[in-house]
Order: sequence, then C-alpha cells, then structure tokens
Amino acid sequence: MDLIKVHGPRGDHEPNDITIQWSMGNSCNFDCEYCPTQLHDGSLGWHDTNKYIDIIEKICKHYSKQNKTVNFELIGGEVTVIPGFLDILQKIKEHNGRSIVFTNGSRTRNWWSKAKHYIDDLIISFHINSMHEDDLINIAEEISDTVPASYQLAGVKDSLPDIEILQKRLREVYRNNKVQDYYGVNIAIKTIYKKLLGPGSKQEPFYDYDGNDWRIINLPAWEIDPNPPKPVNPPPAVQPHDRHFLFTVMSSEGTRYMEPDQIMNHGLNKFKGMTCHIGERGFNIDMRGNIVSSWCGAKTYGNVFKEHFELPTQDGVVCPHKHCNNPKDIAILKTV
Repeated sequence: MDLIKVHGPRGDHEPNDITIQWSMGNSCNFDCEYCPTQLHDGSLGWHDTNKYIDIIEKICKHYSKQNKTVNFELIGGEVTVIPGFLDILQKIKEHNGRSIVFTNGSRTRNWWSKAKHYIDDLIISFHINSMHEDDLINIAEEISDTVPASYQLAGVKDSLPDIEILQKRLREVYRNNKVQDYYGVNIAIKTIYKKLLGPGSKQEPFYDYDGNDWRIINLPAWEIDPNPPKPVNPPPAVQPHDRHFLFTVMSSEGTRYMEPDQIMNHGLNKFKGMTCHIGERGFNIDMRGNIVSSWCGAKTYGNVFKEHFELPTQDGVVCPHKHCNNPKDIAILKTV
C-alpha cells in the first residue's frame, strides 16, 4: 500500500489558522509509571506568568497582521497547576486566540467552573491509578454544558474492565446533556506506549496486552448518530464528525479515517520520502522555549524566552525518518 496524503483533523483546510503546541514545563502532580520522567519530574519548572503573557501577546500581534487566528495547544507537565494559569487563558481570549488545554483533569470542580469560560477545547487524559473515576464524572458534569471536551482514558492493563465502565458512564453524562452535541463527544481508550524512543524509532506498547485488552482498547471512541442531519450540498465523500479528531489517511487502497493510535498500531506512520508541510499551519514550542517545526526536531527557529525571536514562515521538508510516533507530528499534512 502506497500512502498519498495524511493529515490530522482539519489539517487540510482552515488556512487562516495557526496552531502552536506549547510544552510549557514539566511539573506534574501525577507520577504515572508509564510517563517518561522528563515529562513530569519538575526539573524545568514554570516560568513567570507575565513572561508567558508577554510571549502570547507577541505571537498574537504578529499573526493578527496576517488575519490569522492562533490556536494555542497548551501541554505540560500539568499546565492547570501553573500559577496564574487562568490569567494566561484570559489573555489568549483577549487577543482573539483559542485555548486548547491538555490536562489530567485533577483540579477541583470549583476551579473548572471558572476556567471553562476561557477554554475553547479541552483534552482530558485520565489515569485511573492517580484519580478516582467519580472525580472525572464530576468534572464532566461541570464542563459538559460549556466547553467541548475529549477524553483519553489511559489503557492501564489491569484496570481495563473498569475503564470500559467509565467510558459508558461518561457517555451517559453527555447523553443527558442537551447543550453539547452528544454524537460529537470523543471518549477514547488509549494504547499506552513505552518511553519516548526518539525520532524515527518504532513505537511499542507499554503493557503486554492480551486479546480482551485489545477488544476494550479498540472500542469506538464515539457513538454514531442513527439519524444524522442531511447537508444541503453533500460532500463527495462521507466525512467524519469534526469533534471525532480523526486523521485522514489517503493511499492507493482508498481513504480511511483513523485515530493516531490506530495509525501507529497498523504501521501506517511511515512517511519517509513524503513532503511534511511543517511551518505552514503551525509549529511547536518545547519546554526550554525553543521554537521547533515538529517534535521530531526537523528544524529549530529560535527561542521565545529571548528578547527577540523569529517565527516560522511557510516551509516544508522531505521526511527523513522511518517512523513518526507523535500524534501532533502525524497530524501535519504529508503529501507525495
């Protein structure tokens, strides 16, 4: 099978959007056994809130001159424990940017009752050995009427039956909610992979999953609407719901819509020789403030903590790696 084009959700359109995934530090209030130490040990810590705000203002002003909307994907560590994090979210909103927050969901329901008004998208990664299922249900009940959320339930091997039940409980919360589109809610049970193996290496599961484990992991992340609304001008091909965060994989065998875990599990994350359109729709900022084209480190542009820094221009490189293991990197448009 020959790949023709691969991209993440909305990755082939919305040219007026710039998406920046910003790893703001590596402090976390959890210590999950399968999480690489360098992602949660606090060795880098957080920067001053005003410094984060200053960087946000510079980036937003730069792209506003190009009539572009900036999507900030905020990751850690656990970013919600950053002192002044609500002020950071408010500043993004003031500059007409969008906040996409990646979190373990561990803050209190009262905290989420305030934060939800400044968040445009929420990705909650649930870790059953560090947080009780009832606490996650409380958070879901709090945010479900305000902010679109997706759930990534970590596939801890010995707890998979409990996680399957939790997936059903979360669906019940949204089924009872009349505001957010129930059929657009993504609740995925995620394969846990071994420690970061570096660019181009083959990703392997952390646990020795058996047949029933894989059955649970492969449960659909959403429910199909039995009576979907008919579009006035139907597209030529059936497209997945925007909220499902599915990736498009076009090959000599046709087009498939898949989750990034499925792409890796099926060995379709091999883009060597394809053009990776890094820099065109966004870039990343690592924990030390380095502006990088992608997490594989294809190009480095500067550092946001320096007084003056340059932002990437439209660019693209031929992929040199045998495997692509980061969902953010897989989401970048690839073409032959």
